[in-house]
Amino acid sequence: MRNILVMSVIAALSGVAFANEPGKSETGIDYNKIDINYQSFEVSGVTFTGYQTNGAFLITDNIYALGSYASLTHSGSTSIESSNLGLGYRMGIAANTDAFTSLAYSSMTQSSTNTGYAVALGVRSKIADPVDVIGSYTYTSLGSNYFNSFNVGMNYKFTDMFYATAGYTSSSGTASITQYNLGVGIKF
Repeated sequence: MRNILVMSVIAALSGVAFANEPGKSETGIDYNKIDINYQSFEVSGVTFTGYQTNGAFLITDNIYALGSYASLTHSGSTSIESSNLGLGYRMGIAANTDAFTSLAYSSMTQSSTNTGYAVALGVRSKIADPVDVIGSYTYTSLGSNYFNSFNVGMNYKFTDMFYATAGYTSSSGTASITQYNLGVGIKF
């Protein structure tokens, strides 16, 4: 009986010792984060520039919340604002790799506001201790507008809290869009 009690205590303590850090999946990829990016957005030959903020928070081992907001202008007169708020599901598929999907409420305002949804499917992999990369496909429906977007990106960790981010997105559908972003973020 005493041996069973001792083994139970050791098993419980080893489970605590190997638990994931807050905001990290078992594959070591960070999900609790906020970043701000400079963004360049070209649609039909017109370039908009501005900023975008992104955030995510791991709610359970597999479910995370996500959100973003962007404000872009062209020649100081025409502006575009967009936002997303949703939930995602992640699943480890290899030692340092997660597959993910998400569903988000989306809104875009230019001369009028269009609302709809965005569905994403992708892979995120930690290729070295300071670097993780992402590749994803997103389908967005905003009223009568729709977009098929392919995204590639990278996060480079400077410290346990701070990182740099860069990305490229190409979209087709109602309009052809090319987007670049470069920014910094904090993990918590």
